[in-house]
Amino acid sequence: MININVKFAAATLFLMGSSWTISAQELSISHATVGSLETEITEALDGADISSVTKLTIFGESLDNTDATYLKTTFKDHLEELDITGITFIDNSVTDKLCQKMTTLKIVSLPTDLTKIGKYAFAYCENLKSVNGLSKVEEIWESAFEYCTMLNEVDISGLIEGIAGYTFRFCGSLSRIKLSDNIQYIDESAFDLCQNLKEIYLPTSLKEILSHAFYVCSSLEEIEIPSKVTQIGKGTFASCDNLKRVQLPKEI
Repeated sequence: MININVKFAAATLFLMGSSWTISAQELSISHATVGSLETEITEALDGADISSVTKLTIFGESLDNTDATYLKTTFKDHLEELDITGITFIDNSVTDKLCQKMTTLKIVSLPTDLTKIGKYAFAYCENLKSVNGLSKVEEIWESAFEYCTMLNEVDISGLIEGIAGYTFRFCGSLSRIKLSDNIQYIDESAFDLCQNLKEIYLPTSLKEILSHAFYVCSSLEEIEIPSKVTQIGKGTFASCDNLKRVQLPKEI
C-alpha cells in the first residue's frame, strides 16, 4: 500500500480578512515501486499545482533512471529542498544524473548508509549550498558536483579513496573541503576553477595528483604535497595566481 502524506508548510502566512495565503508546500511520499515516482506523486497531489512544491521528501524503494528523469524534469525550476534519507538505493548508490540541472535546489539530504554518488548526480545544480550525508561515501564518480556554483563547504572525510575527474569543477564558491585520510588520487580537473578555494589539506595517503586538478584555484595561497605523491600532472596548479608556497616531496 502506498502511504502518501501531503503537508502544506507555511514559511510565511498572510492574514487578509478571513483568508490565509500559504507560501510554500511540502510533499512527503512513500515510493513503493521502482520507476513509479511520477504516478505516485501525481496521485498524491490530486490536481494540486506541482509548481508550488518547494520541499520534497521521498522514502522507500530505490530511484531508477525513469524516476530520476521525472524528478529533474518536473521539479527542476522550483524545488529547493530534497530529502531522500529514507530511500534504500540499489547497491547504496545514488542514481547517475539524479538531480542534474535542478537549478533551484539548495539542500539535499542523503541516506546515512550511502556508499556511492553516481556520475553527474548533482551537476549543474547552480544553487545547491548544502549536501548532508557524504561522510561515509566511498565513491564519488566523475562530474558529480560539477557547476554547483553555490556549494560552499564539503565533508568527504569517510572511506573514499579518490576524487574522480571534474567532480567539483566550476564550484566557484567552494572555500573549504575536508578530505578522507584514505584518498590516494585526485583525478584530472577535480577542483578546476574552484576560484574561492582557500585551503585544502592533502592527506598523507595521497599518491597521485593528475592534470589540471587545481587549475585556476586563484584563492589558493599555499599547499603541502604529501611524501607519497609520485605524480603531479600537467597544469595542476596553473593560473593559481595567489599561490605563494608549494612544498614538494623530495622524490618529485
